[in-house]
Amino acid sequence: LCPHPSSNVHMLKGMSISFTLGVCAMILAALLRGWCFITLGRLFTYRVTVVSNHVLVTDGPYAYVRHPSYTGVFLMLGSAGFTYMFSHGNYVTECGIGLTPWKWIGYYWMIASAYSLVSLRQRGKVEDHLMRATFGQEWVRYREKVPFSFVPYIV
Repeated sequence: LCPHPSSNVHMLKGMSISFTLGVCAMILAALLRGWCFITLGRLFTYRVTVVSNHVLVTDGPYAYVRHPSYTGVFLMLGSAGFTYMFSHGNYVTECGIGLTPWKWIGYYWMIASAYSLVSLRQRGKVEDHLMRATFGQEWVRYREKVPFSFVPYIV
């Protein structure tokens, strides 16, 4: 089960701080996305669209950033990649999966994550454009109040 055990394979019996922090970040990301879905309620869709009787949601996580659900995706992808590929005490690192033919899964994860991050950033711009076209000045005031798309005070 462990194709290339390292001298630290005993680390699999416990959890390192980096592994624990990575898992906590993944849980935080899932909770953030759940909060977004609950806040949006009937307005939530996987497509960029305006539903009938659409309202501009400005409370909950949307009071801090305009695209908090995407922030959750960014956090999930980043923390999962870090946890399973770089932190000590996890199966991938300690059993040398990167030294086997299965290493392509890690490379795929990095490429797919990068594509997802770029796509979601672009999708945020598309959503902003649609919300401005739909809500006009109400959206402009919201954007002035909440200038950050993904991370408060940063992006």
